[in-house]
Amino acid sequence: DGADKFCEQGQERMMCGEVEEAESMFKAALKRDRMHLRALSSYAALLHAQGDVGHARSLYETALRVSSDSNLSPRSMSAVVDTLCNYGRLLMDPKAPGTNARRAKKMFRRALKIDRAHVHSIVGYAEVIHSAGDVDRALRLLAKALAVDPRHPGALVATAWALQKSQRSGPAHVKVIEELYAEILDLYPSNPQALCNCARFLHYDHGGGRADLEAARRLYSRALQSDPHHLDSMRHFAVLLEALGDYDQAESLYRTALQTYPG
Repeated sequence: DGADKFCEQGQERMMCGEVEEAESMFKAALKRDRMHLRALSSYAALLHAQGDVGHARSLYETALRVSSDSNLSPRSMSAVVDTLCNYGRLLMDPKAPGTNARRAKKMFRRALKIDRAHVHSIVGYAEVIHSAGDVDRALRLLAKALAVDPRHPGALVATAWALQKSQRSGPAHVKVIEELYAEILDLYPSNPQALCNCARFLHYDHGGGRADLEAARRLYSRALQSDPHHLDSMRHFAVLLEALGDYDQAESLYRTALQTYPG
């Protein structure tokens, strides 16, 4: 129907980075059907990406109420899984007020109960497990995600990060992480989180006393070129610049971070 068409057009615009056009399409879909599950979820994801967390949260809650209908079509069930996963992501977002890892975990588990192979949900669940301190279990979950999609950017980045934070050590372990980051940055050279995490690997010790501050500096710069508001990159780049004696630029980054994310 008309709502489906507008929603699909909104998703296409969203993938192309045409934010205003996507928002118009989602609004048009919801004007025709205010309970359109896919439009609610997609519009919420767009708003979250734009920093409008409160509105996004409200739309996700509405979508979850709609998803309680037991007579949903398979296509609608796919939208339910996406809604649960994306809402879980919002609940984990450290930049968003009201972060709730426990509830995020429930969202990911509900999504995986519907679709055990939903890679985004597996990755989200693994990240919650990692944040709770169980790195080995997180790595097992990420291995499952990569078995489904070996090139999934989120799974690759989360795996490299978990390996960095694991208790394993030694030259062989460092080489595994180096090779994984080389693969990730070859596949996704503009991924800000991958660039930032790799920079942190080089910045803080390189896993064995071989920090490479200049290489880390270049990677932090690339991360912020890709996403000028990437909080992790701003914070850790500022720390590095202080260590290198570039106090003016470090202070500028700290100020930008505080202005962008005052909480």
